[in-house]
Amino acid sequence: MQIGRLDRRITIQANTVTRDSVGEAVDSWSNLDTVWARIIYEAGREGVDMQSEVAQQQVTFIIRYRSDVTPMHRITYDSEIYHIEAVKELPRRKGLEISARAVASIGEGDNSYYGYLLEYGMVWWPDG
Repeated sequence: MQIGRLDRRITIQANTVTRDSVGEAVDSWSNLDTVWARIIYEAGREGVDMQSEVAQQQVTFIIRYRSDVTPMHRITYDSEIYHIEAVKELPRRKGLEISARAVASIGEGDNSYYGYLLEYGMVWWPDG
C-alpha cells in the first residue's frame, strides 16, 4: 500500500443505543475514529422504492490496518453517509479494503432512511 495515496479524511462511526426521556431505545452514531483513506468510486445506479427515486453509490475505502472495523459500523465523508457492506484485510495486515454504499433520495439528500430500506430489501432496482 502506498501511504501517500491515503489522501482523504474519513470518519468511522459506531452505532450505540441510548434511552430517551421516556425510556425508549434510540439509535445514535458516535465517532470511533477519523483516519486517512484512499477512495475509489465504483458505478452508481438509480432505482425506485415506494414511489420515490433513490440513487446509490458504491465506494471502496482503503485505510491502514485496524482490527475494530466491521459491517456494523458506517463511514462519513464529505457530508455523505456510507453503509459498510464488507471489510477485507489486505495481505500482511497492510490495510483494510472497505466496501460501502451511499443511498440517497433524489432531490432530498437524506440517506439514512433509504439506507435502511435498501439494507432490508425494501428497494426495487430496475433490470438493466
